[in-house]
Amino acid sequence: MKHEILTCEKESSLFPKHFIERKGLPERFYYKGDISFLNDLRAVAVIGSRNAPKEAILSAYSSGQYAAMEGFAVVNGLAVGCDTAALRGALSEGGRCVAVLPCGLDRVVPFVNEYLAQEILEKGGCLISEYIEGTEPEKYRYVQRDRLQSGLSEAVLVVNYGKAETRSDSFMPDLAGKPIRHLPNQMSNWSDAAAARNRKDSGSLKTAEFAREQGVKVLRYPDTGKGADDILPFAETLDDPEAFRLFLKNYVPGEAFVYEQMRLPFL
Repeated sequence: MKHEILTCEKESSLFPKHFIERKGLPERFYYKGDISFLNDLRAVAVIGSRNAPKEAILSAYSSGQYAAMEGFAVVNGLAVGCDTAALRGALSEGGRCVAVLPCGLDRVVPFVNEYLAQEILEKGGCLISEYIEGTEPEKYRYVQRDRLQSGLSEAVLVVNYGKAETRSDSFMPDLAGKPIRHLPNQMSNWSDAAAARNRKDSGSLKTAEFAREQGVKVLRYPDTGKGADDILPFAETLDDPEAFRLFLKNYVPGEAFVYEQMRLPFL
């Protein structure tokens, strides 16, 4: 991609205030695109499974749309499935997006979302990473980046978690540019994905746990995944994307809770 890789350090006026307020976050990161809005525009992380059922994909898309309509930037890890849907939803309403990568910014992970990453940049958003150019996306770096997603956000919405038998990204291209806020008739022929099964090691759940430790509000939908009441007892349940929009419309920032020491699971 043509955008230059730049560095932002703690001393910069562009450095995200939440990275200073919340412990365990980097004092330097790398970025492409425009990061000037990170301190001026509120952000919400909209995350979910890569292999979610179509209902969750549509909920993620609608959630991204509503976040943009209420003046929130959308943050996530650029994964296929729910993450992609949320980003496309936000972009469809002229919103700004932040994609946090687990590698150097000389590449896009997953590669299938390279064009989406380019669209994010062209529409005033940014890609960020705490890793220098050339860094490979190791498994533990995906966990590390989860704390950046929550660390940038006012709230984290877990649309869905788990792993299904059938990949949902096979129909994701149909979402691009369509004004989806409710389940449309023309999508009734999409193949059903298998029900998501509980995965305590999912990236969505790790992001939610980091959010809890950072004092960031965690939200979820009733059908987030099997056993959600036990796995996400600290999350506030919202009925649907319209309830999410109402939450954003009435959102009042609270005092940032400072977590004394972020304990990453791989340290």
